Amino acid sequence: MAAESLFLFNDMIQSTASTGPGSCFLLIDALGLAYRSYYAIRDLTGPGGQPTNAAYGFLRTVQMFIERFSPGHIGVVFDAGIPEVRTAILPEYKAQRPPMPDGLRQQLPVIESLAEAFGWKTASLPGWEADDVIATLAKKAIDLGPEVLIMTADKDILQLVCKKVSVVGFGKTDPPLGAEGVQTKLGVRPEQVVDYLALLGDQADNIAGVPGVGKKTACQLIEKYGDIEGIIENLDQVHPPRIRSALECATGRLQENRALIALHTDLDLPWSLSEFRLGPPPDWDHLVRELRTQGFEKMASALPRQGELF
Repeated sequence: MAAESLFLFNDMIQSTASTGPGSCFLLIDALGLAYRSYYAIRDLTGPGGQPTNAAYGFLRTVQMFIERFSPGHIGVVFDAGIPEVRTAILPEYKAQRPPMPDGLRQQLPVIESLAEAFGWKTASLPGWEADDVIATLAKKAIDLGPEVLIMTADKDILQLVCKKVSVVGFGKTDPPLGAEGVQTKLGVRPEQVVDYLALLGDQADNIAGVPGVGKKTACQLIEKYGDIEGIIENLDQVHPPRIRSALECATGRLQENRALIALHTDLDLPWSLSEFRLGPPPDWDHLVRELRTQGFEKMASALPRQGELF
């Protein structure tokens, strides 16, 4: 395992040294990856008995993705609240979600600290979800040149896919999805994702869809009428009657759903994109100490000595 970790880390540093300003900008849904790691790895604890499964899985996954995609910039983005613009529309937005497990919650500061120790810029904006911060960073990045790769399992993010933005899941062999991939996965184009999800609703976010409208019907409606506005304008043409009736009763909800699901790309962010440039760890000795504190001895031992690669 130590040899594998060293190989990944060497590749990460060497690819970083050779990347230019047009290199990929990797944006990571930090909480989504932390949850996945927490449930994927069981019974891993540190020297003090503290849970370390989420932190270890998080680090290994990011290392693999850096080795796989050789990004020039990286952003590890955390949630920092639920926007009032959404709870004003739907007070119950995400209210049904169970509390975060204590074992995961206590690892989040460790994940953030270790990410920074590796030289991976972390980001969160009070009062906003990670998806909105990712959306704004992605827009700023593509305006300046770099292509963007977003690591997430959240289907809402698929609305951002375009010529310069793709999305990849957390699995080590998951293929990045471009516009064609989104069409294959959902049956609609990226620019239609918000309308598609508005029709279906989103159980994970406590957003109710239109009763009786499933994935197939949603795709058919969007293919025929283009978007929610087109569907509403042509309700008299919708068949069968039960679907037309359900849509008539849900016209207000559909507009609200669109506002809930559409991501904000114009947040006032306090960082410049240059702060996300991927480089070597800022303090190698500190990184080694932090890894060993968590019991990640093999990962720490696999790190080259400071300056060895430069």
